[in-house]
Formats: sequence, structure tokens, C-alpha cells
Amino acid sequence: MERLFRNDIGRSPCRYFRELRLEHAKLLLAQSAMPVLEIAVSCGFVSASHFSRCP
Repeated sequence: MERLFRNDIGRSPCRYFRELRLEHAKLLLAQSAMPVLEIAVSCGFVSASHFSRCP
């Protein structure tokens, strides 16, 4: 299934999901007054440092 996903989407499911989470976090950072830690946790990251290390 992962191979089919990669063939259709062009990236692994894990990478795709991480990109979605980062995109959502980017939107929250730009449009809300939430603290970075709260945004990181609400987007599924373990901590603010984990969030900041993601490419």
C-alpha cells in the first residue's frame, strides 16, 4: 500500500502526513495568537523542539 501511495502521490505516507501537519501549523502561526507550543501539540508534534526540527 505504501508503494502505491508513493507512486500516486510522489512521497511516502509519513512524509505526506508530516507536510500536512506542518502546513496546518504554518497557517495557525500566521493567523492565530496561539503559543508555538500549543500549535505544535495541536498539530501532533510531541514538543516545540520536535516541531522546530521538522524540515
